[in-house]
Amino acid sequence: MTETRYGNKKKWLGWPAGLVLLLLLGCGLATELPTAVPTASAPLPAVGTDQPAGVASGQRYLVGQRSRSDRDVLQGIDLVVRQATLSVESLTLRVAFESSREEPYSLVGGELDPESILLADAAGNEYRPHSVSDNLARIDPQGGFAPGGANVGDVTFPRPAGDAPYQLQLATAYGYQPVHFQLDQPAPDVSPPPVPPGEYPVGLGLYSNQDALAPIRLQVESVAITADAMTFHLAFVNTSRYGYGMTVGPSGHDAWLLDAEGRQYRPVAVSQSLETQLDPEGGWEPGEAHPGSITFSRPADLQESRFIFLEYSPLTLDFTADGLAAATITSASGGPAPPTPTPEPDEAAYQALEQTLEQQAAALQAGDLEAYLATFDPAIHEAQQRHFEYTGRLPLANHTLLLDPSADLSAAASGRLAGAPVIARFELAGLAADNPFIYIAHYDFQQVDGRWLATAVAYEQPPFWLASDFILQETAHFLLFAPTGNDDALPSFGEEAESAYQTLEALGLVQEARYLAYLTATQEQFQSFTGSGDLALGVAFVRYGFEEDEVVTTNRIFFVNGEAFAGRAATGPNGRLETVTHELVHLALSAYTRPFTPSWLSEGAAVYYAGQLTAGRRTTLLDSGLLDSISLLALTRAGSLGGTETDSQRVEVEYTYAGELFTYLVETYGEETALAFYCSYAAVPASAVQEEMPPFSSGFGLDAAMIELSERLTRSAVEEFFGRTLEELENDFEAWLLGGQGYINRHLIGAGWRSWRPQMRTAG
Repeated sequence: MTETRYGNKKKWLGWPAGLVLLLLLGCGLATELPTAVPTASAPLPAVGTDQPAGVASGQRYLVGQRSRSDRDVLQGIDLVVRQATLSVESLTLRVAFESSREEPYSLVGGELDPESILLADAAGNEYRPHSVSDNLARIDPQGGFAPGGANVGDVTFPRPAGDAPYQLQLATAYGYQPVHFQLDQPAPDVSPPPVPPGEYPVGLGLYSNQDALAPIRLQVESVAITADAMTFHLAFVNTSRYGYGMTVGPSGHDAWLLDAEGRQYRPVAVSQSLETQLDPEGGWEPGEAHPGSITFSRPADLQESRFIFLEYSPLTLDFTADGLAAATITSASGGPAPPTPTPEPDEAAYQALEQTLEQQAAALQAGDLEAYLATFDPAIHEAQQRHFEYTGRLPLANHTLLLDPSADLSAAASGRLAGAPVIARFELAGLAADNPFIYIAHYDFQQVDGRWLATAVAYEQPPFWLASDFILQETAHFLLFAPTGNDDALPSFGEEAESAYQTLEALGLVQEARYLAYLTATQEQFQSFTGSGDLALGVAFVRYGFEEDEVVTTNRIFFVNGEAFAGRAATGPNGRLETVTHELVHLALSAYTRPFTPSWLSEGAAVYYAGQLTAGRRTTLLDSGLLDSISLLALTRAGSLGGTETDSQRVEVEYTYAGELFTYLVETYGEETALAFYCSYAAVPASAVQEEMPPFSSGFGLDAAMIELSERLTRSAVEEFFGRTLEELENDFEAWLLGGQGYINRHLIGAGWRSWRPQMRTAG
């Protein structure tokens, strides 16, 4: 079972909307202009008099000249003349105030008076603007500067009478030196090609150097472009090995989009998941991704667009007529990316170990023995080569290895780690997607030449395919395993499994497309897999875990005791077919079975649907003298039916009792109600189950908690579905049984066994 662990939730230490500073423009200073610097003159380019007046008809020139302010409050805010357009009547300058800062920045008192702007030519003529873009009434754009953002607009002057060079001047209070320029570089008269609509994959992770955000990666998955919008699909991912949350922090609205001119766009829509916070409700679990989307209006010039999220490395996107050409992590101004954050020592070790495990898992899945063995110390190559060969014979669809987030890595500085818990997950092709096989292994690691190698691997319960060399047979609905040398037994076992599948299908039980089954060769091997004794003929095995607010079942397989089967008839009392069918019922109902489902209910349903009740078994129950000693409350609180494994009569009687009781529920209340009662245990939220579990639950403590939960839920469910108390149901059932109304054509074979294990359940 994967545990959810949370470290101390880290508090977000402030989230300013931007750095707000005061710009004081003294009274009367707004019109004080710097002195022009004379330079060699150049004639004004000719513009045909037959052209219509106006900017649109003029010739555009590239300029690209800038000036920096010597005022502290304007440090990092450059005045830039980007281009000029000369027409018959006017000269229009494309002007920008550009921020080279890596953080938001706002000004108080940053108004820009048009009277403080002046154009001068080489002859000393001065010109005041007769038109200024509305947004240039301030130096900073509305809402302040984004990191790397710009306030861009047009300033139009009368057409100069004198020659170049020209000077654009602001009042001296702003601290900008004049911007000198000439009109000698005609701009290409080529419009950028349109960017086609579509969704383009990005797949880059942005990082933060802010302490509270450093563990959270901003994963940009894709960007979608329409005729009027640009939407980023992304996720905030907890990269640490602990649970993580924020008391306060940013939201999806703390983003900007910059176009090719640096013009700023704010989100017009944010997904509900990011509306008020970045973390999911309750915080992130280790490795958890919290997805969402942020939408902007489509930029006017998106050929180079920059996505900015406060405190994260910016993302620059380059588009062509063919779509997205490149996606690069940069600075806010488009320069080199900021340095990546330096993790804490234990986090650094965790990440390095994860890289080793990722390489190991990928190599195993790809069938690359050399790359696989490269992650191990040579001393264990022989054992790991056997692991590689055995696992390689599985229909392996996916394989992952994850270092348990709870692993103690305090000794990593020494270069050695012992017993680090690793979660191994194997997904097999053809099985249900929700039936991976998950195992816990303990790794020893040693650091060699700066990289970590595994020096020992020990599984808590080894994967069944590693126990010995095996053969694998595939049928329509089963992957059947058996130890090498047991080849002759597999064909008949496969026929029985398929027959059992058809039987349950005819009875209307919904089954998975394919199951796993293992036919052991010896009693010792069966016991090593299941922990069961001599009386057990088969065991269905299910592993329980928590995922969010759900209980999930994995490792679903059933084992059959091949040695005990050797002398069994194919059908009839204690027959092979009935045993296989019984175990298959457990797997078919495993999605609705829980560790707190009472044994009498899960085993009773298996006995009923496997057709294991007969007149002889019923007579044995009634004549055994044990009926009076059976209590439905005691069976509800029992970890298994039959008491001890050596009490074969008690085992047989209690299984018969459970099968007859399920029959009674079907006959009296209907099969639909009986199955709804069975499924009600699966409706209990995982959170409610976790509340019942004692801290560090395992062994007896977990058993006791599940027993108490089983009694409470069973009493409630019996009242809800049957309108009876548990004691009344027992009395009604036994009266029905003694009245001879039970099934007389079913038979309970052999004896099953069910044991309790921490976070696991086996059913016989």
